[in-house]
Amino acid sequence: MTYLESYIELRTKIVRIQEDITSDLGIESHENPSDVFSMIYNQIVIGEEIFSLYHRLWKSWRNPDKVSSEKVEQIRDENEQRIVEIHKMIFISTMSSFEYCAKEFHKQNSTKLGGINKRKGRIYLRDILKKSYEVGLISENNHTLWTGLLNFRNMLVHNNAISDTDETYSYPKIDLIFKETQMTQGNLLLFPNLLDWETDAIREWIYKIVKFQNAT
Repeated sequence: MTYLESYIELRTKIVRIQEDITSDLGIESHENPSDVFSMIYNQIVIGEEIFSLYHRLWKSWRNPDKVSSEKVEQIRDENEQRIVEIHKMIFISTMSSFEYCAKEFHKQNSTKLGGINKRKGRIYLRDILKKSYEVGLISENNHTLWTGLLNFRNMLVHNNAISDTDETYSYPKIDLIFKETQMTQGNLLLFPNLLDWETDAIREWIYKIVKFQNAT
């Protein structure tokens, strides 16, 4: 499967997940917590549209100006670098969308998870997921994998994807491997495969948090 096909499949999957959530929870698509999938859907569609443009460009290109093979390879490489940047932006945006929606849900339903200590006056997604793990809403394995995504997002935003530690996180479709002082590497399926797990994990968290009643 190509990365473009993966995004098309993701778009279809996200629509299905949101339809299930709105039906099962009796809410509208624009209401929290379903709205996170509206945001992710838009981000995935942006990627799909841009990737499709690149795909059609190279599929139809016939080199009318007789550009040298070296120049063609340079252009292809530059295009691929831009595609990777778009992958990064989509991943960062989806994580930010979930963070926003999870924090909004916690504000509206603070008794679900109880007290979460603020850091520098704020509650972060990492804190919400840690508390979710502590009360049994997410498994130890999923908490570890969420940690991997959060660490990766922070590396992309703050450190040019360069890791400070050696770590490996094994997702169903791909391994996310960090090497100390090295930029995190992966093929063009890295991000859609991570997004595939992320959407499933968000879905699972939503169903569990909505039904959860804190005993404390």
